[in-house]
Amino acid sequence: MQQGKGPPWESSYQRFQENKENAVTIAMSPQSGKAILVKTVVGHVLTALTFGRTVDIGRLISEAGPDEALVPRSDVWDKLERSFFTCNIKILEDEKYLKTDVLKCILPALVAQGYKDCTPEEQAEMSRWFGFMDWYVGLTRAGFVPSFRDEILGQQLNQDGDGPPPAKKRKLPTFVGN
Repeated sequence: MQQGKGPPWESSYQRFQENKENAVTIAMSPQSGKAILVKTVVGHVLTALTFGRTVDIGRLISEAGPDEALVPRSDVWDKLERSFFTCNIKILEDEKYLKTDVLKCILPALVAQGYKDCTPEEQAEMSRWFGFMDWYVGLTRAGFVPSFRDEILGQQLNQDGDGPPPAKKRKLPTFVGN
């Protein structure tokens, strides 16, 4: 594929999957010539997945960046599932949908307030949920079914009870394709 031909997601996908470039490099020099965010590159690769393209999910997660790569944990996955259902959005049938419609079920006060009138922290929270939606939609449309496993964060107490406080547990997904 020549640069400048086809949708931007195709270029990002080809560079990520076929050329084995990392997401940061792609973000710094995308097809358009103007730098984009790493999460945009991740969204492009997830779009390719929905078109039946092969994607190294493990590599995508590891290169996607901070905040657990915005991969939904079990609680987030469940909330997204309920929100899409409540909004009557059938992501396997409806090609397009408005992310803000889904976000109304999750962060109603912030959506009502409007993105531009939110604090930077509130805007970051909304953006985080948009990222979760990208993963949820991409993986669901590609036929992946999540299976969540426990991961321990931090250090555990030693046998004698000395040491740091108990570690937090969180549920992280592993995905099985259909």
